Amino acid sequence: MIAATAFVLGATALGAGVVGAATQDRVNPMNNLVKAISQKFNLSTSDVQTVVDDVMKAKHAEIEAKFKEASSERIAQAVSDGKITQAQADLIKAKMAELQAAREDKKENIESFKSEITKWAADNNIPEEYLRPGFGKGMGHHGPEGR
Repeated sequence: MIAATAFVLGATALGAGVVGAATQDRVNPMNNLVKAISQKFNLSTSDVQTVVDDVMKAKHAEIEAKFKEASSERIAQAVSDGKITQAQADLIKAKMAELQAAREDKKENIESFKSEITKWAADNNIPEEYLRPGFGKGMGHHGPEGR
């Protein structure tokens, strides 16, 4: 399916009970580090977790900003190269903003959302490659730097 939807909405459900607790360390690998730092330096686990969360949020925001900049550049280049029109570029940018909001609001409905995006792209004669992160060129799954 559309990689952008997977990227934008990428969310997994966690089990409960013992399985949920075991899974939690895999979902947040920083849990063990937070516990170790808390114990080693006799600090509150919640204080250490707050610092780690703040650092992770800042890094996520930085990566997201680089991704948005790279996506904007690729869209502008596609217009410049005559691969898409400016009107299509504007539609793509608006849809990407909608996808960003959807990531925050619609995590449970990923399959229907994928279908909606596929139909939207077809209705607007926009190749789906322009909805994937990095358009499959020069950008790995780790962000605009491809690292």
